Amino acid sequence: MKEIEEKDEEFEDIYKESNTIGEVLYTIGWIILIIGLVGGVLIQIGQEEFNIMTLIYVWSIFGFGSLLTIGFGEVIVILHDIRRRLYKKK
Repeated sequence: MKEIEEKDEEFEDIYKESNTIGEVLYTIGWIILIIGLVGGVLIQIGQEEFNIMTLIYVWSIFGFGSLLTIGFGEVIVILHDIRRRLYKKK
């Protein structure tokens, strides 16, 4: 009986429609991107003279980090969908 209950719980975890970890990473990636865009502008406002290279440097660092985070979140969601479809077929 205990084995059956454990397998039912495992199946329910697999069969969930959404993946929380993937969604959280996707959201964090967008937050990082917004913080980078606003932060780059705020850094430029705080300086005495405008330097486009500093702005591009800050935006590229935050943009790269956010794209990695968003991409990793999407990969997790896609893998979860594939796993769910495979278990549906069984």
